[in-house]
Amino acid sequence: MTKVEAAPATEIHRQMVKGIEESAIRLDSDMYGNPAYYVPIFMFNDENGNWYRPFNANKYRGKRYGAGWRIETYNLRRSIERAIEEHFNVKFEN
Repeated sequence: MTKVEAAPATEIHRQMVKGIEESAIRLDSDMYGNPAYYVPIFMFNDENGNWYRPFNANKYRGKRYGAGWRIETYNLRRSIERAIEEHFNVKFEN
């Protein structure tokens, strides 16, 4: 089985990262001190308008912000980029 080479990320993908990062809300850390963020569920959608679950996200179970994803990470931007890379098969330059 051959692996398909990832295309470089476009400006649309960079704008997606920026929008998701700006909409993220810092949550209380978990019991081990790991930082966590809430991201609304509608921020992760594809070109058809279908929502998808980022690889590193858990369902947000609180009632304060509504439906969304809880992402535990020390580097929010990189986690968002990686989720977009996984879903759209693109590659961000680092």
